[in-house]
Amino acid sequence: MAGISFELRKVLRERTLGSIVKAFGYSAVLSAGPYLISILTLALSFYVLGQFVSSDKIIIQFGVIVTYLTAFSLILTGFSQLMITRFLADRIFEKKYEAVLPNLIGNMLLNMILAF
Repeated sequence: MAGISFELRKVLRERTLGSIVKAFGYSAVLSAGPYLISILTLALSFYVLGQFVSSDKIIIQFGVIVTYLTAFSLILTGFSQLMITRFLADRIFEKKYEAVLPNLIGNMLLNMILAF
């Protein structure tokens, strides 16, 4: 995260309209990218399901199940994911790569334990 803010500051040093648009575009892609990928994947899964299943009831049930599973997984893991993402981004920016994998695995194990 620290690396992202430093890059945005570099872009904004020019103080032109183009640099402002570039900085906003860069931050929008970084923040909305995972959300857009998730939505597109969900839309693709609905499309594929619609090709193989003729019953609208099954497609609606699938949508409800996926929505609830996504909501509960975000509630369950959201806080730890926020913290680990910030921590790992700072370690990568500091080029302390040896701290990345152990912390990532530890967070994954914590989330797995909480899930059961």
